[in-house]
Amino acid sequence: MPETNKHEDEFILEASDAGASATPETPDDADQNELLSLYDDIIGAKEEKEKVGIYTEWAKTYLERNFGVTDLSDIEGVHLRNTVEQLLPKVEQEQKMVLEGKMEAMNFAEMEEEAPALWLYNLYGIHPKDIPHVFVVKDDTTGQAQTFEITMEDRARELAADLQAQGHRAYIMQKIPQNFKDYLKHIRQEAHKP
Repeated sequence: MPETNKHEDEFILEASDAGASATPETPDDADQNELLSLYDDIIGAKEEKEKVGIYTEWAKTYLERNFGVTDLSDIEGVHLRNTVEQLLPKVEQEQKMVLEGKMEAMNFAEMEEEAPALWLYNLYGIHPKDIPHVFVVKDDTTGQAQTFEITMEDRARELAADLQAQGHRAYIMQKIPQNFKDYLKHIRQEAHKP
């Protein structure tokens, strides 16, 4: 997971390697089409309220796919929307700087990653560097998957390459393990007890 910094009440997800291995090397077509649709919606949005709504839905999708969070409470939903509102000027300024050539695209964090990261940090004290990850080598040819600890990335990449050399449709993904998702679910339930 990327490093983070907190400067003057601003939460910054260092994007130099953000998302570099968080998505599969061979992404699912449905996921790719959904992302392209969201980009089109953002480009077409003129008013800030509309952009906030789109980015908030995007952040919800990210939380669902990566953390298994499918049931935001009203308080969590409002906090996520407020987080997006807080980050929107920063993201738009960075996008403008990229278009002007004053900043490289790889150096700014994306809203779909930064908003959930800040949301987890502010509500539950979970810092992005504390979120565990594993590598999963998925073989679509056989339907099998193998999981490797984060320290075994080289072995995971070797297996994926070997499978591809054998003619298999195989790729590697970085995922959050189920036990962390269960932990997050537990602390969310505890936080909402009366």
